[in-house]
Amino acid sequence: MQPSNPSNRDEFQKTGKLFQLPENIESLDPLTRRQVAICSLFAHQEIPVRHISKVMGIEYGQVVKTLLEEGLVKERRKGTQREQDVRREA
Repeated sequence: MQPSNPSNRDEFQKTGKLFQLPENIESLDPLTRRQVAICSLFAHQEIPVRHISKVMGIEYGQVVKTLLEEGLVKERRKGTQREQDVRREA
């Protein structure tokens, strides 16, 4: 059995970026509040992506997309458009 690695939860490598809750959560629109909840559960409560998806009733891919957009996990796909753009510029 492998030891658990909290920085590699669900096979996603965490970036080490700290997630801070906004002060005015109640004034945020529902979509933004959902994104904040996803990030908070992942970063502060250390809940796996699959569990966040299940508990919140959100597709797995949407949870991953939110965490990527907020910079909390590293991209693990090979040959993403961003990587291809960087290679073209080099």
